[in-house]
Amino acid sequence: MASYICSDCIEDTFLRAIVDKEGESADCDVCMGHKPKAITVSRLGEILQPILRDIIAQGEYVRRFSSDEDDSGYLEQEGDDLDYFVEEVLGQYFDFNDEIIDAVIDAEGCWPPDGDEPFFSNDNSYVRLYASDQNHMATWSNLEKQLRHTRRYFSSDAQQLFNELFADIETLLAHTERTKGDGELVHVLPQGSHLYRSRICDSASLKREMMKQPYKHIGPCPSGRARAGRMNADGISLFYGALEWQTCIAELRPALSTEVGTITVETTQPLRVVDFTQFRSVKKYLSYFQPDYKQQAARFAFLRQLGELISRPVVPGNEQEYLITQVMTEYLAYEYPAPFDGLLYESAQRADGTNIVLFPKSTLKGIKYPVKYCDSSVAFHKITKISYEQEEQSDHINKKDADPDYE
Repeated sequence: MASYICSDCIEDTFLRAIVDKEGESADCDVCMGHKPKAITVSRLGEILQPILRDIIAQGEYVRRFSSDEDDSGYLEQEGDDLDYFVEEVLGQYFDFNDEIIDAVIDAEGCWPPDGDEPFFSNDNSYVRLYASDQNHMATWSNLEKQLRHTRRYFSSDAQQLFNELFADIETLLAHTERTKGDGELVHVLPQGSHLYRSRICDSASLKREMMKQPYKHIGPCPSGRARAGRMNADGISLFYGALEWQTCIAELRPALSTEVGTITVETTQPLRVVDFTQFRSVKKYLSYFQPDYKQQAARFAFLRQLGELISRPVVPGNEQEYLITQVMTEYLAYEYPAPFDGLLYESAQRADGTNIVLFPKSTLKGIKYPVKYCDSSVAFHKITKISYEQEEQSDHINKKDADPDYE
């Protein structure tokens, strides 16, 4: 007699909808009640089989060694049993999990006597296949080329890519070591938050001017005179700064004995910013049963790379690599349905440093930023030491680990 599972006993919203759509009246073997919508375990196996086939692979056999004196070792398949992944996909455990696994194996329709090699088996171990970000990465790369060689200004391709990437950005969370909890990818900098901005001081006369009018000489470049940067096109002025004064100085990459002037500004209103420093830990519950699971899983795989992509250092002379981040910034500042005031991103020059970019507002008197200079905050620092730390990258691979047939 076939076992049944009713929709009330299924926790996954999308799987429950499938059962509600095609289920029949039956006695549920989970809650023991007679329910109007239930499916057989055999049908559940048919639903699970293609999903599992997409997200797992049979583990490779690797040679293990019980001790340093063990020269022959033994072969062991990497991975977990099939029931581990069945429970992961379902998001819950059933007392008759073994019956569900058998249903998945049966649903494959493999017949070994005819020479078929089954993919699903209780004797195999499996490893997780993670969503690839390659399609989005290719779209990103193609858009970069388009911006360089064919269409410089905001295009339908850029609009489509950024619409998809940032569709629900204001509801996403990220678990970060910095916050020791769930942080928002979009958050508000309170009014009165302190930010920093620096400029290299290469002459005594410039230093005197900086001391007289700090914001004029260390603040953002006037409109029309700005050189192209990571987030701005040539002639478009943005406020580049950092949350820490040390990060401001590091971003200038000053030489030894160089003097740097730094000012403190404070925000004049609450600012909505996109925090790219948290993108690598972005998370959202996805159901394996939702129709667009593959697309959304790939999207999130790419979003986790995006913070690194926009903060990576660019070799001087290759500033054209900034074109796509310039377009992305324009999208967030002007094209997004609820435009942002700025964005945060990781420093490429200082570990754990955070840079900030603020977008200007146009007024009758020109562009204006939502910050004001903090009186008497100008400070000068002379670079007396530059320190680098490095980590050896070894290509050496233990021969036993590299070759499963090593003897």
